[in-house]
Amino acid sequence: MNKVQNISLFLKLNRIVEKIPQINVSIDTKLDASLISRFESGNRIPNAKQMNLLLNYFGTDVETYSKEFPIISKRLSDLFIAIYEAQPYEVRERIIEAIPKDLIKKTHYFPYLYLFTFCHYVNAGKTAEACSYYETLTKVVANYDEEMQALFYMFSTLYHYDTNCIDLQLNDFRKLKSCQVTDKRILALLHYFLLSTYPERHSLKSILLHYQK
Repeated sequence: MNKVQNISLFLKLNRIVEKIPQINVSIDTKLDASLISRFESGNRIPNAKQMNLLLNYFGTDVETYSKEFPIISKRLSDLFIAIYEAQPYEVRERIIEAIPKDLIKKTHYFPYLYLFTFCHYVNAGKTAEACSYYETLTKVVANYDEEMQALFYMFSTLYHYDTNCIDLQLNDFRKLKSCQVTDKRILALLHYFLLSTYPERHSLKSILLHYQK
């Protein structure tokens, strides 16, 4: 995820999670509301002063936000693998519980934890727990890179299947098909998803030929 996507996603996700209207951020930071909107959409990158103001507003700072935390990175990687391998719910839950929530919310890792937690709950069929994550993610999904968008749409399609929202399921499936995926693990998940969910529409032969290449 590039710099523009990362900071725009972080700012927008935190604001929505905290249920803060954009105008409140503008008033409290003394930054123009249209400027904040451009930051959140990724159309503009905050300068150093603006970045400090916005990150301080959300309880962090440039050093904490940008810092690499190997332990968080490792646990997020473990969580993704556990989702990828469909490991038991309890295994994934323990990984999530081991991630320091107060710290990760102040860092560039936070959007990944938020998305992976949604996938974790959908994977377990826990639609009530997934619901609030879904509602927020629909408002910020365009800020993720295409690999993460594909991951979201795979699990949102399953979420809509579980909640019997067929129109939304088909809509998110169409969005999924438009994502350009190159990451091998996400591509493998996508192929498994397509075969298991819509077997009549996808050729096993074409997928096997892809892996031969």
